[in-house]
Amino acid sequence: AYDFPSGRFARQAGVELVLVGDSLGNCRLGLSDTVGVTMEDMLRATQAVRRGVDATGDATSPKPLVIGDMPFGSYLTMEDALRNAAAFRVAGADVVKLEGGGHLAPVVKALTNAGIAVMSHIGLEPQRALLQGGFRLQGTSAASAMDIIADAKELNGAGAVLLVVEMVPEEVGTAVQASVSCPVIGIGAGGKVAGQVLVCDDMLGMHGRPPSFAKMFFDVGRASTEAYENYVKEVRSGQFPGDKYSRHMPAEELQKLQQLLPQVQLQDTVQESAESPVVNGHAASSSRSQSTSGSFGFELLQGRLLPVQRHGVAGVRL
Repeated sequence: AYDFPSGRFARQAGVELVLVGDSLGNCRLGLSDTVGVTMEDMLRATQAVRRGVDATGDATSPKPLVIGDMPFGSYLTMEDALRNAAAFRVAGADVVKLEGGGHLAPVVKALTNAGIAVMSHIGLEPQRALLQGGFRLQGTSAASAMDIIADAKELNGAGAVLLVVEMVPEEVGTAVQASVSCPVIGIGAGGKVAGQVLVCDDMLGMHGRPPSFAKMFFDVGRASTEAYENYVKEVRSGQFPGDKYSRHMPAEELQKLQQLLPQVQLQDTVQESAESPVVNGHAASSSRSQSTSGSFGFELLQGRLLPVQRHGVAGVRL
């Protein structure tokens, strides 16, 4: 989850764990990867998700744990790790997540001793994918699989209460779960682990075709595009807002306002709004409306798309 509504939706669906992932960078901030995500970005997102999870609404399921994903560069030193993990807790995260294998065991132990629960992330580690040969399946040989299992054991022994294993063969996911005492959450790691995590935008089809290990449960991207297209179409045609979505003054007050603004044909505008509206970028359907209502559009001027007035309100210069 990245914001208030996604946190609320997850809570209402009965999700047990909500990860505020640094995939915020490429999913919501338009970055090419997660490396450019900052602590400020992650803390703001965590606060929003926390509010969404806490918003009860009609949710009947238990409140999920919120996990804050510590971004690249936020735990390079022990001091950084402690300070930034504490900031996540203040922002509303119940647990913090760190990407990295056994070399991070001392950091996991220090955070645990400080009272901060840790989720470790092994297998494919997006923050250091360049060193892993890119975004590719990990643990494909017996030797590399044993390295991942060894990392899992060491991190669990240091105090990690949860493990994420990403993009490994199902057999490796199974072996990791069998080797540790904490729940293993898989993403592209097969179905024989304790739980699953997906990037919500992949699940919802927000950015087209998701990765091969992710299932699109609903095409929100297509539905959103259609909604925008329908909005543009109805505004340009005058169908929206129309009388249904417009509100009018009481007749007596409208008459007073008309007397105060004789140069503006307010009553005509109200009477004709349902039949011959004037909309941005297009002339009205009747010649009378063209002469009495303001019509605006956009034109390319000096290399910029700028709003321009096409017809002035009768007697008024806008």
